Amino acid sequence: MQPWTILPLVAALASAAAAAAVLARAPAERVNQLMAAMLACASHWALCEVVWNNLDDPAWVIRTIRISCLGWIPLGPILLHLVVEAQDDMRSRLRRVLPAFYAAAIVAQLVYLTSDRALAAVYPSAWGWGYTFGPVFPLVLGPTLVAALLGIVRWQTGSGGITSEMERSQARHALLAMVFTLCVAVVTDVLLPQAGVRAPRLGSASVAVFAGLLAYGVTRHDYFVLAPGVLATRILESLHEGAALLSDSLRVEAANEALARLIGVSREEVLGEDLRTFLPDLEGVSGDSDVYETDLVTAAGAAVPVAVSSAPLHDKSGRALGWVLSVRDLQDVAAMRDRVVTAGRLAAVGELAAGVVHEISSPTAWMRSNLSALREIWDDTSKQLSDSSVGAELGDVLAEGSELIDESIEGVARIGRIVSSVRSFSHAGMGDREAAAPNEMLESALAMAEPKLRAQEVEVIRELGDVPPVLCSAQELKQLFLNLLINAANAVDRGRIRVRTESDGQRLTITIADDGCGMAPQQIRGLFEPILEAQRAAGGFAIGLPACHEIVRRHGGEIEVESQLGEGTTFRIALPVEPDSA
Repeated sequence: MQPWTILPLVAALASAAAAAAVLARAPAERVNQLMAAMLACASHWALCEVVWNNLDDPAWVIRTIRISCLGWIPLGPILLHLVVEAQDDMRSRLRRVLPAFYAAAIVAQLVYLTSDRALAAVYPSAWGWGYTFGPVFPLVLGPTLVAALLGIVRWQTGSGGITSEMERSQARHALLAMVFTLCVAVVTDVLLPQAGVRAPRLGSASVAVFAGLLAYGVTRHDYFVLAPGVLATRILESLHEGAALLSDSLRVEAANEALARLIGVSREEVLGEDLRTFLPDLEGVSGDSDVYETDLVTAAGAAVPVAVSSAPLHDKSGRALGWVLSVRDLQDVAAMRDRVVTAGRLAAVGELAAGVVHEISSPTAWMRSNLSALREIWDDTSKQLSDSSVGAELGDVLAEGSELIDESIEGVARIGRIVSSVRSFSHAGMGDREAAAPNEMLESALAMAEPKLRAQEVEVIRELGDVPPVLCSAQELKQLFLNLLINAANAVDRGRIRVRTESDGQRLTITIADDGCGMAPQQIRGLFEPILEAQRAAGGFAIGLPACHEIVRRHGGEIEVESQLGEGTTFRIALPVEPDSA
């Protein structure tokens, strides 16, 4: 081996090793693929130079020099592509002309490989084989030279928005490496040979500068400025919470899909934006920033409760890269808080109802007793008067009084039934499991819902079969039935509600169907999902359909819903029966 071929050999090996290292870190990233392609081309170019400088036959030297164009001609278009991709400029005109540069590079390779007018001749020298170019060589060099110059200019103009000092330093180093590599390659491999100056060719070796720069960036800073945010984006995408990498000016340099979905835009629309556009109350980020709650303004203008926390991001040398911001969606937490508050209010209402029921029970009992006694006295008096001759007018008065007493007794009996139902619903043993009769629980719920049903002029059709008891929390199932009845009453105006119970010995099926307004398919899909505000039905006792679903699930059952707009809704609940009763 000729001693002067050691330099291109080292360049070939270094470029190949750097290409493998870059591609191994993130093989799916387009920027890394382009970096690896550029380094692989440089390695091919340098390796060809090692081969032709160790050949003796001029014909094979020419063939090998021509084959080297497969490495150096694509370098310009790949560099331009790398810069455009690294700056993530989807609207750049350069992105649209990239296919033309690649096509021109392929044509230039074919010309260089086949035409004697591109590579004219070779000659031996102290630095290995030299060569002279033909008249069409400028056309062969044109695509790669123009593309490389455009890439360098684009990198310089596009790096002005970098705010991190570390990234600005890396951007300067990358620009210097690009200019250095291009100048060395053009001078030593094109201009000097064409002028007849027999000097070492350093074009392929100069590309090794990129390998050194890559190694320096990866080793010292954990990532390279030509691929800003690649590592950060991969980490952010693994998080379920919204997360973003911010510059010192609070502009978004990288963000995950979770944050974009929370804002209601695509991730590309978030990049580069001042995050205070969506978080107006964003506090000054600091190293010891505590988690605080605020509202995030979505693209549609809605306010979403979130928890925000931040932390500084440094490289291995301690230089600031920016800030990492975490945004946690608190909509489910807010819904839970509302449900807890509502449950507390309902518990307070239940305790109040229990006290009211206790106070009503005594006077109601007196009224029932007194009216029963009055009924007997009135009947005796009417009988005595009827034995004597009384006028027609007094007979009508006696008959009317008898009707009034009967209506009063019926009213007191209804009060008694309501009081009994309220006492049952306010019973403290909500979580106790015991064998209970489903039909009795339904009747209790119907009694509670009677005022609502009567106000809506709803006809209740009972189809209660002979069903076995179920092992359950009777209080929870009564609440479940009441909620479904109230929801059905709200959907019906002077219509019907059908209540049916049936059993196959293993499962109990309760069906509550109405002929009301019905629901659309999209409403049914989210019917049992948690909502932001606790539901408030007209009767004040509803606990919401998500809670109904949870009650059924805790009892080992299933709940299904069928509905059509304008035709009504059917809820079907299946529960296991009490084991000993089957």
